[in-house]
Amino acid sequence: MLDGSELNTMKAAVIGVGSMGKNHARVYSLLKDVELAAISDVDEKRAREVAKKYKTEWYTDYRQMLKEVQPDLVSIVVPTTLHAKVAIDAMEQGCNVLIEKPLASSVEECKSVIEKAKESGVVATVGHIERFNPMVMKLKEEVKNVRIFSLEIHRTGPFPKRIRDVGVVLDLGTHDFDLMRFLKGREIKKLYAEAQYNVRTEFEDLAKILLRFEDSTLGLIDVNWITPKKNRTITVLTDAGMYIGDFITQELEFYENPSFNSREFDYTQVLMGMLEGERKEIGVVKKEPLIVELESFAEVVRKGNEPLVTLEDGAMAVYLALKALESMKTGRPVVIESSFLEE
Repeated sequence: MLDGSELNTMKAAVIGVGSMGKNHARVYSLLKDVELAAISDVDEKRAREVAKKYKTEWYTDYRQMLKEVQPDLVSIVVPTTLHAKVAIDAMEQGCNVLIEKPLASSVEECKSVIEKAKESGVVATVGHIERFNPMVMKLKEEVKNVRIFSLEIHRTGPFPKRIRDVGVVLDLGTHDFDLMRFLKGREIKKLYAEAQYNVRTEFEDLAKILLRFEDSTLGLIDVNWITPKKNRTITVLTDAGMYIGDFITQELEFYENPSFNSREFDYTQVLMGMLEGERKEIGVVKKEPLIVELESFAEVVRKGNEPLVTLEDGAMAVYLALKALESMKTGRPVVIESSFLEE
């Protein structure tokens, strides 16, 4: 593998150019000092179309592509059940990899990817794209010096037209397990989950997950792909007030806790809404999260730094999702072991 400091224009490749993979190809074609050298997909027609659009080489066999092109950056955007196998193949060729979330479909597979990354010495990260959403980055700054009481994320909408090999918890919920750990900077110690099954798929299609952090902060994750209207929002309640963010519009607003003196309490003020906190819009410099994410990936490889999202972060999101599935089946809360990777 080339030393990141020695790289000038880096060669990028994308394995799997379905709905999300096409976007990885598009963004790589736009990045400074990055060349989209090749793409691969088992669907020859789709591979040809994407390659033609972005003026690059195409393959139906990703192993052949890796050997012939020897890319510096590889995005792995295949179905979840193939993540571990494809990632390990790429790392064996000395490629730095970004594996779309979830990292894998089991804890054992996550461990095998982590072990291969250590063995090969490449940069490996997971595509938890919401960490790179400018709204989330701004929110992270805002809450770093306040006490958080609760976090609530709603990620709901219509059923997506793409390959479905896992349920809504592994597909969408992993975003939010990772986000909550990222924003809190603490680990989750317990969770309880309920779900609706067999609505759109053979898996869970709707889930409500209640979390308790090690410092007693509460979290609520609401995910489904059966709601007619798309909703991607986060609410963070703190001692300073309440933050409400929209992942799609990248808008962030803050409601300040009003001054309250119980001796001057007047119930008519409640009826008139006079005790509501002052609303403030927090400025966010908007940018496409995938561009920020892939720019960061290229920069980390170039400089040899640690990625913002580690493989261990990705593994924890998978572990939490699987624990949520366990809770759904048993109908009981489950305890989270932060040392699960050492088992």
